[in-house]
Amino acid sequence: MVTIPREINKYQRPFIKFEGHQFFIHILAQDRLYDAHSFDQIPQTNGIDAVAKSLSFGNGTQSCEGSIILKLRTGHHNGDISWMVSATSPRLIKGVKVEITNIPFKSLINPFGQKIHIDDGSGYAAVFPAGVYPSRILPTSGINDQGSWLPMALAQFMLINAPNNTILLRSEDYPPQFKRYWFFRNGKKITLITYTEANASEKDKVFSTPHYFLENVDSIADGVKKHATWMKNAYKLVPFDDREDVPKWVKNICLNLNFHCHATDGAILNTFSTIGEKLEETAKFFDPNLTHIHIVGWDGQWDYTWPNLTPDPLLGGEQGIKTANK
Repeated sequence: MVTIPREINKYQRPFIKFEGHQFFIHILAQDRLYDAHSFDQIPQTNGIDAVAKSLSFGNGTQSCEGSIILKLRTGHHNGDISWMVSATSPRLIKGVKVEITNIPFKSLINPFGQKIHIDDGSGYAAVFPAGVYPSRILPTSGINDQGSWLPMALAQFMLINAPNNTILLRSEDYPPQFKRYWFFRNGKKITLITYTEANASEKDKVFSTPHYFLENVDSIADGVKKHATWMKNAYKLVPFDDREDVPKWVKNICLNLNFHCHATDGAILNTFSTIGEKLEETAKFFDPNLTHIHIVGWDGQWDYTWPNLTPDPLLGGEQGIKTANK
């Protein structure tokens, strides 16, 4: 049995109250988790700036140099809020977590319009891009860890179906940043945790999150349209046919075929010879000149063979892939 010192057991993480929510900030650095030592609040026209001029770690038992600036703002509609975090620390920063409590909830809605139910006392996650950072139970969530992964969606934004309204959760980051959303249900409310992660090759002792929003929208369609409109402007998106950087042959593509050879568990789903047979059959019905082919797992089990990326002999080897590509 491990006895927790009384001063650690009573540790209360600093937080900021804003518009009926509590905001907790965590700085994840190399081999260390930092909290604010304390916050000073500076009133602004439509919100507050919460400033911490030093950091704490070890459940508040130690302090060090560093800073956190949390900018909280209200939006155009009643209940709209947004936030950004800037931080400095003595160690390289891996990312910033922001925990927001007391969000009304009935269900989640992903960008594809699917309704997602979360049982009371359970959680859900959304990640972008896919395949990065395990989405497990978080110690600060109050949800019991039973050793399982959280169910998750692959999404840059999510919609919250609340009892009286629909809430859009989104961020404005260009270029896009690695980010995670965790949703933990407690009765008719959820606690939301956002995590913005630094690129591994660009870690620094200074880090800022993008601008995050929780906004009331009239419908699911309006929420999707709002995010899509921002993306169109930020990424300067133009109709595909009008893009001058796209070769003509790409614009002519009408069919995309994905062939999975090795699955993540090592199972062989297609060999180069079966791909060739399927392409010959497809060519009877569709012009090969208008077809794009994408072969996945051609070198072996996903992510297992790098940096020696060569055609897997079990699939037919180099000669097999040459024959399939003729």
